[in-house]
Amino acid sequence: PRSVPLVKRLVALPGEHVCAFNEAIIIGGEIVASRLATDTQGRALPWWSGCRALSQNEFFLLNREAPRSFDSRYFGPVPAKNIIGRLVPLWTE
Repeated sequence: PRSVPLVKRLVALPGEHVCAFNEAIIIGGEIVASRLATDTQGRALPWWSGCRALSQNEFFLLNREAPRSFDSRYFGPVPAKNIIGRLVPLWTE
């Protein structure tokens, strides 16, 4: 649902160069992730395409450890106004 907040890592900051071509997500000239055409129920996932430098108020969100994560690989860069907080782990062991 649109009203549910997502917890994602910021992997590209303003000024960094991001690209999406076919399945590949490229940040700073390096392929960092791939994307899927459909979800686990066979529904088509949205794709954006192109190459651009992030503006002063944009971030790129990505969970590299979860190939099925719904993040910027599908919906593109996120405006800073949509980021509502910072996650701080309580413990890491």
